[in-house]
Amino acid sequence: MSHEFHEMIGSIINKDTIPGCEILKDSACGGEERVTLFCRKMKHDETEYCEVDILISKGNEIRVIIEIEESEDDPNHIFGKFLSSALSMCYIHGDKTWTIIEKGDRIAFIQIMSTDGLDSPTIKKEQWRNIEQSIRTILPLGNINRYYLFYGMKDDFENNKNHLKDDLIETITHASL
Repeated sequence: MSHEFHEMIGSIINKDTIPGCEILKDSACGGEERVTLFCRKMKHDETEYCEVDILISKGNEIRVIIEIEESEDDPNHIFGKFLSSALSMCYIHGDKTWTIIEKGDRIAFIQIMSTDGLDSPTIKKEQWRNIEQSIRTILPLGNINRYYLFYGMKDDFENNKNHLKDDLIETITHASL
């Protein structure tokens, strides 16, 4: 399956645009691994809560979690991705020797929605603004104390239409301090 939107966002978020941070990306975003969050410091199927698209850490603690959606744009999916990430404790990498990165005290959760191919983008945009406001009313939840929902077409991000790419990078940079 082609993940052009994921790949484009993955190319924007890199060590040049977000310096001083560790950036882990799912394979759909140009990375080489599954970026899996767990509810405990034990890597087992029963402790796995979710996979995220991009994880940004600094000082061995998670600072930003990014979830990208190309096709799943319904509220249940959006809320579900947020909640499973909020209730997770850490990222674990490796099979025999684990590398554990715990969540920091203050985490930003960013969801990026593609409007490419939407029949009625105006309705979805308003729904997404409502979702963003609703989630912000329940923060902090777990260690997540900031929530942002960005949306646009692939070209909007690539061509920095309405400063969309700049705003995304600035939000991530500020959140990872």
